[in-house]
Amino acid sequence: MKAKTIIRGLLPAVLCVQPLCSYAHQSPVSADVDICVYGSTPAGIMAAYTARQKGKSVLLVSPTKRLGGMTTGGLGWTDIGDSISHRRIVKGYAREFYRRIGQHYGMASPTFYFEPKVALATFRGFLDEAGIKDSTDIWYQWRIVSADKAGSTLGSITLEDATAPRQTPHRTVHAKVFIDCSYEGDLMARAGISYTVGREPASQHGEPENGVQCLNKHQFCDGVDPYVVPGDSTSGLLWGIMPGPMGRQGEGDNHIQAYNYRLTLTKNKPFRAITDKVPDNYAPSRYELLFRWMEKKGWQGYGDCLKWSYMKDKSGPNEWNALKTDNNNQGGFSTDMIGYSWDYPEATYEQRDSIAKLHEDYTKGLLYILWTDPRVPASIQAEFRKWGYPLDEYEDNGNFTPQLYVREARRMLGRMVMTEDYCLKNKVADDPIAWGAYTMDSHNCGRYVVNGMVKNEGDVQRHLTKGPYGISYRAITPHREEASNVLVPVCLSASHIAYGSIRMEPVYMVLGQTTALAAVQAIDEHQGCVQEVDPADCLRQLEHGLDVHRYDVQPADRGRVMVDITRRVLANPSFEQPFVQASQPPQGWMEAPAGTTLQRSLTTTPTGRDGQNAYVCKPAQGKTIATPLRLYQKVPASRLGAGTYRVTCRMWVEKDYYGTCCLFASRGDGSCCNVQYWSTEPYYRNGSSGYDNLDYTDYRTTFAGHAGGRAGSSSQNMQRMEVYVTLAEGDDLMLGIRTNSANQGADKAGAGYFIVDDFRVQRVGSVPASQDALSDSVLTNHDFERDPQGNLYDRNTKAVVNEAARGAIYGWQCSPAWTDNYGGVSDGSNLEGKWAGYVASSGGVIPNDFRMYQRVPARLLAPGIYEVSARMWQYQGKLGITRLYGSAGDRCSVQYYGTSAKYPQAVLTQGETASYANLSSNTSNGRVSEMSLEVELREGEDLEVGVKSGYGAEANRVDGANHGKFYVDCLRLRKVCDSPVTFHGTATVNEVLPHDYACQVTLDRAFTNGEWQGLCLPFSLTAADIEAIFGKGTELEGAQEIKAGIPCRIRPADVLPSPIVLDGVHVETAEAKTLRGEREDLVGTFVSNAYSPAFGAYSVSHGGADAVTGIGATTHSASAYDLLGRRVDAPAQRDIYIIGSKKMILGN
Repeated sequence: MKAKTIIRGLLPAVLCVQPLCSYAHQSPVSADVDICVYGSTPAGIMAAYTARQKGKSVLLVSPTKRLGGMTTGGLGWTDIGDSISHRRIVKGYAREFYRRIGQHYGMASPTFYFEPKVALATFRGFLDEAGIKDSTDIWYQWRIVSADKAGSTLGSITLEDATAPRQTPHRTVHAKVFIDCSYEGDLMARAGISYTVGREPASQHGEPENGVQCLNKHQFCDGVDPYVVPGDSTSGLLWGIMPGPMGRQGEGDNHIQAYNYRLTLTKNKPFRAITDKVPDNYAPSRYELLFRWMEKKGWQGYGDCLKWSYMKDKSGPNEWNALKTDNNNQGGFSTDMIGYSWDYPEATYEQRDSIAKLHEDYTKGLLYILWTDPRVPASIQAEFRKWGYPLDEYEDNGNFTPQLYVREARRMLGRMVMTEDYCLKNKVADDPIAWGAYTMDSHNCGRYVVNGMVKNEGDVQRHLTKGPYGISYRAITPHREEASNVLVPVCLSASHIAYGSIRMEPVYMVLGQTTALAAVQAIDEHQGCVQEVDPADCLRQLEHGLDVHRYDVQPADRGRVMVDITRRVLANPSFEQPFVQASQPPQGWMEAPAGTTLQRSLTTTPTGRDGQNAYVCKPAQGKTIATPLRLYQKVPASRLGAGTYRVTCRMWVEKDYYGTCCLFASRGDGSCCNVQYWSTEPYYRNGSSGYDNLDYTDYRTTFAGHAGGRAGSSSQNMQRMEVYVTLAEGDDLMLGIRTNSANQGADKAGAGYFIVDDFRVQRVGSVPASQDALSDSVLTNHDFERDPQGNLYDRNTKAVVNEAARGAIYGWQCSPAWTDNYGGVSDGSNLEGKWAGYVASSGGVIPNDFRMYQRVPARLLAPGIYEVSARMWQYQGKLGITRLYGSAGDRCSVQYYGTSAKYPQAVLTQGETASYANLSSNTSNGRVSEMSLEVELREGEDLEVGVKSGYGAEANRVDGANHGKFYVDCLRLRKVCDSPVTFHGTATVNEVLPHDYACQVTLDRAFTNGEWQGLCLPFSLTAADIEAIFGKGTELEGAQEIKAGIPCRIRPADVLPSPIVLDGVHVETAEAKTLRGEREDLVGTFVSNAYSPAFGAYSVSHGGADAVTGIGATTHSASAYDLLGRRVDAPAQRDIYIIGSKKMILGN
C-alpha cells in the first residue's frame, strides 16, 4: 500500500466532501480590470503595487484573510543566500520593502529580520500608496473555482466566498492578463496549464540531488527504534513513520517536502502561555519518537529540536527586539510534519483546511509537551517556559500564525524548466527576469524504517558556489497554446531541487514586480500576449529608475522661456544668512525628522560656491544618520503654477561617504519625488562592492556622475546637481537634500554628509538633454572604455595598456602627434566605468604645446555657456602644466590640476583664462578627481575640448621623467545656459539684436506690484511666461500674451526682483513699435528716456488711425494732474501729465 493512501487515511472524515454547488441561478458580482493578481503573497502584493503604479487597473484576490503570506506569517528571518547576495538579487520594490523595514527599526540599510506585524504594516503602506483599497481593489477570502477560456486566452475566473462557499453568490473577474501569485498554483491549474507535483527522478534532468535522498541533515542518529514496543516489529510503528520501504536513491515520486508553521514566540511579558490550555486533539503518543531520539542522542539544549532565530541585527545601532523569534524546524523530529503535505497541492479547499489544522494541532502539541513533559531536562524546560505567544501578533488568530508554510505545491511545466544546472550556472538563462542565490534546499519528504532504525528521507542542501543565477522569463510563462495571458511567478516551471533554491520570499517579491511589468508590456504592446514580452525591458525598469519612461501631464501653455524664480520662492538659497542656532537648520530651511543631532556649519572653503558661504551638514561625531533626513523648503502653490520646474544646487560629497545623499524635488505632499544622486549608479547598487540603498519608489531617478573628494584635502570642488518636477495647478513644491548613512550595504559612521550651496528654481518650457545624452551625441569615447580599434576593453582586466603601437586613443586627436606612451588604464580608482585614458612619457618628454582633444562642429551645438568636466589624476611632484580645457573662437578656458602656487607665472600660457582645481597630487593608484570649467560658445564657432599638458618648467625637461603625465576619465559637456545678454532698464543705449538661437536675457529693470506700467520687449511671452515672471493674478491690458516689439500695459501681482533672468529667449525684433489709438498712442521703447525706462511704454495723446491693427488702446477719461500734483481739467499746453498713475503727453 502506498504511503500516500495511508496519509489520507489519517485525516479526519471532514475531508470527504460533496462536489461544490452551482450558483448559476444567482447574479454574480463581477470585476473587469487590466490585471487580476491571484494570491496576496509577497509576489502578489508587489505585482498589484507595480501594476497600479504603471497606471493599470488591478484587482488583488486574496484567498486568505491576512496579506503577505509567509513574510507576515512568521518567516521573519529572511533566507537569501550568502552574505552579499541580497545586494545582487533583491532589487526594485523588494529592496524598498526591506529598506522600509530597516527604517522602522531606526536603520538606514535594508533589514531582513523583522516582526510579522511590521512586515504587515509595511505591505499595507505599499498598497495604500498605490491607492489599492480593501473591498474594492482587494477581495479577501475569495478563491477560484473555475476559469473560462476562449482558445488560449483566459477571459475570466469565477470565485467563491471562502467563509460561506454555499451561501454567498459567486463572483467573476474579467482581466486582460492574470498573474497567479498563490503558493498552490490554483489559478494555473484551473486555467488548464500543465503542471507537475512531487519529485522528478534524478535521471530526468541529470540532477544528482533530485528524487529520493537519504542524507545526514535533519536526520536521526543511528539506533533509534521505530516500534511502539522497542524491538517488536509486530507492535506497530510509532506515529509519523510511513509503512513500506523507502524508495531507491534518485527515484522520482509524488511526495512533497514537509510543511510547518514558522513560530513567533516572545519573552516579553505578558504573553499567552504555551501551557494556557491543552491543544486541540493533543496526543502525547505523536511525540514518542522525539523522546526515543533524545534517549539516543542525549539532550544538549533547548535548540535540540527547535531552531531559534532572534529578531535582531548585530550590525545595527542596537539589538532591537531580541526577545522575539522566528522558530523553524531543527533536527530529526521538529516542527516539520513530515509526510502530511503530500495531499495538500491537489486537495479541495476543505481538505486543505483540515491539513492545516492537523499541522497546527501537531505544532502546538509539540510545544506543549516540550514545556510540560517531565522527560525534558529541568534546565532546558525552564528555558522553554520563558517563552510564549506574543500578544501583539496575530491578534485575530489566538496569537498563533494563520499561515501554513507551503514550501512547494504544484510546479508549472512552462516553456522551459529551471533545473539544477541553471542554479549551479552550468547553464545560463539568456532571458532572466529575476535572480536566485539560496542553497538548493529541500526539507524531508518521508520517514521510514531503514535497517531497523528510523530515518528521514528527502532533506537536501546543496550550496551554490558560483553566485546568483538568472531565473528565465520562459519559466514563468506557460506554453502559448495553453494560456497566452497568464503569468505564474510563484509556482513557476522548475524541477523539485531547483525550486528549492528559487522559492525564497525576496525572490517572489522581485518576480512579482517583474511579472507585473511583463503584464503591462503585454497589454500595451502585444494585445495581452505574455509570450511576446521582452523581459530585458522589464529588468531594465526593475534595476534602473532612470530607464522607466514617465509621461507627465503638461499644461496646454508650457511657456516659451525658462524663468529663474528663485528669489521669489526660496529663502536663503545660498546660505549667506548666519545661523540663529547651530542646533537648528539654516535660516529659511527645515529638517525632517526635526531635532536630528547633526554637526551643522557654514564654510568658505569649497571651490565653486556661490557667494561667501556654503552649508555643511554632517552626522554627529562617530554617528550615523539612520532615519532618512531631509533638509528642505516648501513653496506654496500660490507662488507657482502648473508646469515643469528645474531645481538645481551645487554640492560636494566626500569620497566613500556618499551614503544616499541626493537632491530631490517633489509635490508638497512628497509624491512624484524626483531625485538625483551624487555619483554614478554603480556606486549605489552594483553587485557586492557598490551601494544599494536607493529609494525605489522615487518617481524618477538620475545620477549626476560626480566623483567625491577627500575631506582632508583642499579639493572640495562643488558640482551642479539638477532635477525636474512637473506640478499641476494647486500643487505645492518641496525641494532640498535627502540623505542617510546607508553605505555599501551597511550604515557607516559619518556617511551621508554633504556640502550644499546655490539652490535655484526655474520654470521651464521643456526639459533639455541631460549631460550624458549631450556628451554621447557629440563626443566619441568620452568615457575611455574603448581601445584604438573601437572595441570595449575587458572589464575584468586590471592593467595599464600602452597603445602607442596600435593607434591613437579612439575618438581623440593629439597635437603634436604623440607615439611615446599612452592608452587605457584600469588600475586607477574612482573611475566612472572600468577604464580611463592616460598619457605618459617613457623615453621622451611631453612637449609644452601638447594637447589631446576632440572638436565639436558648430552645427551640433547651439551658442551658449558650456561646462567641460572630467575626472583626472596626476603623479605627485610631476604636474607639469597639465590642464583641462575648452576653447571656442579666440577664447580658451583652462583648469589646472593643483593649486595656483604649483604653477609659476612663467609656465602659464598667455591668453588662457585659468582656474585651479586645488587637487592634491598623489602616488596612490591613480585616484581620479573632479575638474570643471566653463567656456562661451558663440554663433558659428566650433568647440574644442580635451587636455593640454607638457613638462612645464625647463628643469622638468628630462627624458622619461613623466612630468605632465595624467589619467583622464569621464570627460563630459553640459550646457549651463544660453548666450548671455543684458538689457538695462536705465540705459539710453541697449543693443538689441535678433538671433536665430536662444539667449539668456537678464532684464535689469524694476517693476512695482499692483501698479499699471508700460512694457515693451524684443521677445514674446506666453500667458504662462507672464505668470512665472510677474506672478499669479497679473493683469495685461487688452491682451493675453506679449508680442515682440508691441507695447502694452501690465499690472504685476508678484513680480520677480530685478534683475530678472530668462533662458531660452528668442530675440525677434530690434524695433519697438507704437500702438496708435483713437485718442492716444502707446509708444514702446527699448531705451530709457524722459518718459519711460528702457523696455517700457508711454502714452501720447493724439487722434488718428491705428498704426498697428488688432490690438486696441485704452481711452482714458480720468482726471489729469500736472507734475506738481495740480488737477488740470482740459490740458491746453503740450506737456507731461499724470492720468490714472500713468505719465502721458497731452495737449496741442
